[in-house]
Amino acid sequence: MTAGTGGSAWRQRLGSVLFGTLVLLLVSEAGFRAAGVYLRFHRPVDEAPYTILCEGDSFTYGIGGISFPEQLEELLNERVGRRAFRVVNKGVPGLNTAMLADELEGHLRETRPDVVIVLAGENNSWNSVRITDPQQTGGFWGRVDRLLLASRVYKFVKVASVGWRHATFHEARSVDRLIEQAALHMLESDEDVGLAFLDGEEDPGDDLEPASETFGTQVPSVHAQRFMRRGEYEACVDYMRGVLAVEPDNVLFHTELAACLMRQDRLEETVATLTVATQLPPVEESVEAWFQLGWALQRMGRPDRAVAAWTEGLRLDPDAGRLYQAIARNYVERGQLWRALDLKAQIPALEGNALHRYLEQLHAEFGGGDVERAISESMRSDALRIARTARTHNAALVFSSYPAHAYDEIREAAEAEGAVFVDFRPLFVEAFDGPEDYLSGDNCHCNSEGYRLMAEEFADRVLELLRLEV
Repeated sequence: MTAGTGGSAWRQRLGSVLFGTLVLLLVSEAGFRAAGVYLRFHRPVDEAPYTILCEGDSFTYGIGGISFPEQLEELLNERVGRRAFRVVNKGVPGLNTAMLADELEGHLRETRPDVVIVLAGENNSWNSVRITDPQQTGGFWGRVDRLLLASRVYKFVKVASVGWRHATFHEARSVDRLIEQAALHMLESDEDVGLAFLDGEEDPGDDLEPASETFGTQVPSVHAQRFMRRGEYEACVDYMRGVLAVEPDNVLFHTELAACLMRQDRLEETVATLTVATQLPPVEESVEAWFQLGWALQRMGRPDRAVAAWTEGLRLDPDAGRLYQAIARNYVERGQLWRALDLKAQIPALEGNALHRYLEQLHAEFGGGDVERAISESMRSDALRIARTARTHNAALVFSSYPAHAYDEIREAAEAEGAVFVDFRPLFVEAFDGPEDYLSGDNCHCNSEGYRLMAEEFADRVLELLRLEV
């Protein structure tokens, strides 16, 4: 065989391999797209023909009353006289606009809605976190990645690579878990801080164990929460003090006593109780003790001591999102957000904290300048991204204000993208004599009547967008 003949055969084989690879990619792309079309238009026969996706924070989730998404589904089906609407509530307490924009694509693919309702922005002032890693979204390769995401094959390979790099997808989403942890704790009112949420605990009933027995780690906590749910705070204090008389070195029991005391605004006693807890040998619950101690000091008007307490908690658990978020919120209230970045000098392990990484990125983008401007520009950018994502899925979009507050950035983005914007402020002023008539007991979120008004207005807009006559 001559050299020329060998070279020609090699080129033919290479050409065949490249051609075969191209055909395989095209066939795979066509297959993924065909599957997407099938799933889009072939719904189960018993599923409602119209789907409404509600995205947002605790106002969408429904803290304080029967949520507006739940009431919206009932209203829409009543108005059309049949089971025609399915309303999906994707509200998450503590969510900000960046987190919503990051998650929206997946929710749209999951639910395939006809209309998307978005209510968010209130948490941006204290929660600057996004789920997408900011270190991977900028620069040349970030732009290339976003372009390639138009390919179903590329998306499949990218998702699969997560599974290849991590033992489980749950492990791969550790950043999400930190963000969720921070959001859920920071949405609690100060008086709720310190309550342990016990998953899967069996209800022990009303009969309380005497304080003279030796306790397991969970049963007294269940009893403490039962007392607090009943509003029997003094009884809770007496019970937990009896428990601690038997087991004085149990950090968890100290935190439960502190929660009972904090509910009664007995802050000096709260601080004394938690100080004892934090001086005990460190255990997992010690992080919670430092977290509570910081909040008690914050409520007493001692912000520097509060930061010091939360910092000690971070030394024990540098990845704790709620501790870092508490510190950042403390500094935001004093107009000194960037001071939170100085924590890394004290705790080098903060390099792995998702919230710290994002704050570093925010600082790099805005040069340590005006935080309010950074938040405003981020909100506007997020709202535009939400609108464009909804449009790519052929879903009509409704943005809204809160009952008593609106963000110009959201309204302007809605106008720019041709989306509907509902301003609830005049509607609530007209419908109620005052905030006490539509606010729940936390004086922040709506009660069921407030959410009802929101559901009624959203129902009008949904029927208009879908051009349905009732």
